[in-house]
Amino acid sequence: MAATNNNTPLLSIVMPVYNCSSYLKDSIDSVIEQTFTDWELIAIDDCSTDDSLSILKSYADKDARIVVLSQSENIGVGACLDKAIEHARGKLIARMDGDDICLPNRLELQVNYLKENKDIIGLGGQVILINEEGEHIGYKNFPTDPAKARETMFLTIPIQHPTLIINKELLPDDFTWYDGWRYSEDSNLLFKLSMHGELSNLGDTVLKYRYYYGGNSLKNSRATFFHTYKARSLAIKEYGYKPTRRAQLISHLQYAAVCLLPNALIPKVFEAFRGIMMKLGMTAHSSFSPKPSANQPESKNT
Repeated sequence: MAATNNNTPLLSIVMPVYNCSSYLKDSIDSVIEQTFTDWELIAIDDCSTDDSLSILKSYADKDARIVVLSQSENIGVGACLDKAIEHARGKLIARMDGDDICLPNRLELQVNYLKENKDIIGLGGQVILINEEGEHIGYKNFPTDPAKARETMFLTIPIQHPTLIINKELLPDDFTWYDGWRYSEDSNLLFKLSMHGELSNLGDTVLKYRYYYGGNSLKNSRATFFHTYKARSLAIKEYGYKPTRRAQLISHLQYAAVCLLPNALIPKVFEAFRGIMMKLGMTAHSSFSPKPSANQPESKNT
């Protein structure tokens, strides 16, 4: 039976929204159609200039599980997520973006896994890449072994952020979430989460991830990397993460490259870099593979 605002849901889904009206209905519908129903969706509109806010309100009028917040000025992804989490009532916190699509049993699979694996603080899953038209353009494969996720996270994201579900019960009461970061808020959060538990991914495909130049990380590639570099520095100095010397050297080389490259070339160079890392066995994360990897087959629900 679906949860209502009068009940405390097990799961709170937080969704920052900014000018994604073209995709927003598909995204929210994919949440409503989940096989797991004990959730609330807290969507926060970051001062959109399109119809995003009116779309959100129309859904909230029809489904009591949907809560809409709105900003009078644009504050960025991290600050929006911090505000949304302040309103979250669930023991589990799930991420979702307004331009991505959940597969129907995403939440059920992830919630069941977290119930059975109490040491996992953050859980993601495999993703299908889609373009602006919703056409499949590839897959992303992420590590299902927590040790591999921890090993590789200094140089590459071990969990696609919109697939993330967090077990809030493993966190201290004074835990700070995204610290208002506008870029690379996912890198910083994952390093912080790793202080309190393990990170992992389901082998199942759980999300269709929209990859296009209008996305925040691609449109602002240089700023995104500089914040990623800052997160790596904080991981060493404050979060107790210990990267290898080779990983630190590569990170410094990346920094130098970003300083020299035109912004438009940075995503292409880094995708090529990830491919090289994959071939050298330095990461379990691959991008734009034409099909799922052999050890992570496509889920039946795709």
